[in-house]
Amino acid sequence: MSASLSLLESAKQAVSARIGNVTPALLDNEMRWVLDDFLRNTRVWREVVEVTMVPGQADYALGIEDYEAAVGIIQARYGGFPVSLFIQRASYTQTGAPAWAGLLNDRTLRVYPLPSAGTTGVMEVEVFNTLLPTLHAVPPDELRPYHRAIMDGLLSRMFEMADKPWHNLKAFAVAVANYEAAKADVRIMADRGRAVTSQQVAFPRHGF
Repeated sequence: MSASLSLLESAKQAVSARIGNVTPALLDNEMRWVLDDFLRNTRVWREVVEVTMVPGQADYALGIEDYEAAVGIIQARYGGFPVSLFIQRASYTQTGAPAWAGLLNDRTLRVYPLPSAGTTGVMEVEVFNTLLPTLHAVPPDELRPYHRAIMDGLLSRMFEMADKPWHNLKAFAVAVANYEAAKADVRIMADRGRAVTSQQVAFPRHGF
């Protein structure tokens, strides 16, 4: 069993022990929605996709797995230089070296302007992904450090179910507050590259 699957099984067991009388199928279903929300809002699952430009072509498939969805772009580079993040939804005919890029949807990259004749270089696009909750897939290993957050997310969904014997608004408030706080912390850490030391500026001394 992969590390990420072990994490999910452990989280589901912890939730089952706290609420009792819940079927594994229900926990599995709710867990998929928690993972989608967690990955979508923390940006911990990142992937660099290489897209080869084709003259006159604006839209490109990202080539990600069927169970993945690209939520957004972190950064893009073409020819070794940063590309501005922008989406041009209207049709256009301007050509040149691609200078802007954006996601038309969760699987398609659009560049602007249209690559001109002879433009066949590779654009490197760093995206952050989520798992589609409607499909079964092995979760990414990026989830491994976040057992408690995943457990709190699952607990919050279970306690919120009004038609179930474990419905508990007080416990829901605690679980969802813990979950939202964990997501915010993880998002900050992900954007900082897990750097935890503060940056300090040393000012030179001046003699008198």
